Amino acid sequence: MLTVICVCTIDPANWKRPVYSKMWVDRLHSAITRNLHLPFEFVCLSNDLNQQQCNYRIIPLTTDSWGWWNKLDMFRPGLFAGPCLYIDLDVVICKNLTEVVKILPPDLLLMPNEPYTIEIDAVTGQQYYKYVLNSSVIYWDGDYSLLYNKYISDQDNIIKQCSTPTPQQPSIGDQKFIVDNLLNTARFDDYVPTNFFGWRHHVTGTVMNDPSMLIFTSTEKPCNNLDLEVVQLNWID
Repeated sequence: MLTVICVCTIDPANWKRPVYSKMWVDRLHSAITRNLHLPFEFVCLSNDLNQQQCNYRIIPLTTDSWGWWNKLDMFRPGLFAGPCLYIDLDVVICKNLTEVVKILPPDLLLMPNEPYTIEIDAVTGQQYYKYVLNSSVIYWDGDYSLLYNKYISDQDNIIKQCSTPTPQQPSIGDQKFIVDNLLNTARFDDYVPTNFFGWRHHVTGTVMNDPSMLIFTSTEKPCNNLDLEVVQLNWID
């Protein structure tokens, strides 16, 4: 059975982003229930919701991390058997996911290809997107506890090492750590329709293209994009 996972943390220092709450988890849970017609369990890893009544399972976080680093908690040894689909709370589910989830490969860890920056070709002067793997959505099936074990063994140094982009790996944070430590990460985009992911992006603007999943980055969130029809139709209860 598929496990659908999200993370909800109280993190006042994370000033760039809204304070996530049970409302965000409930909206994602509702969207998954509407758009995934397969047996699944919905699970939220949280340092906040442990005492609240929910229609899904709450698992306490253990790493006491900042922001996105809490995602590595889902790779704890023995926690999930797989297959697993992780989704950020600010991802808007716009279409049915059932047929796509059925065909995802079991031997790769998949993440979307994010149009991270706009670059200019030195020869032609043409603009183009530079892409990185983004951890807003992750699919895997198997034991990736090496990520959790390595992270908790040297947490502070790993966070420092993954805070600065490089030309070879321009992303930062948990997604850089995952890519740097796994040989079998792959682009989600290679296994789904071309319009599966859309982006409301802080650099490239809106690249929506009638998506199945709309991903928001940086300070762009559904709550400050309520004028978008896709948000009105799929995120606001």
